[in-house]
Amino acid sequence: MLHVSIRDITEQERAARERREALARREELERIINRSQTYAFLWRNEDQWPVEYASANIANFGYTLEDFTSGRIVYNDLIHPDDLPQITQEVADFSADPSEGILHQEYRLRAADGRYRWVEDNTFPRCNAAGEVTHFEGILQDITDRKLIAEELRRSWETAAVLLN
Repeated sequence: MLHVSIRDITEQERAARERREALARREELERIINRSQTYAFLWRNEDQWPVEYASANIANFGYTLEDFTSGRIVYNDLIHPDDLPQITQEVADFSADPSEGILHQEYRLRAADGRYRWVEDNTFPRCNAAGEVTHFEGILQDITDRKLIAEELRRSWETAAVLLN
């Protein structure tokens, strides 16, 4: 007697196709981000905000993801000392009540070469089932050029005002 087994793999094929499509979307998103001046971060809501993920374009600051994930660098060590107290307080307040849904900050970050660059940081909370913030998802934009232009414009206006007076 001949025994024949037929197994329907339609569901497995559908799942495999969906995984391939999701991977392709992720790769496309990473390509877009890594060509930009926008940086993606995932920080744990712990002392000094250890980094679990940083987009590859963090190399523009002279760092690698491994610099962060290995513990060689912790994020708050990069924040300018003059900005750190305010940023720390704002993050603590946000963690206690993340109902706003987004924390917007501007501050200076130290690049690997020691120079500071301005960033605009939009941070979103990631909460557990109990509503506690476990992580922060951050989108940073390098705004150094904008800050430098604004400062130059301010100085020009001040000079013009002095000359007119």
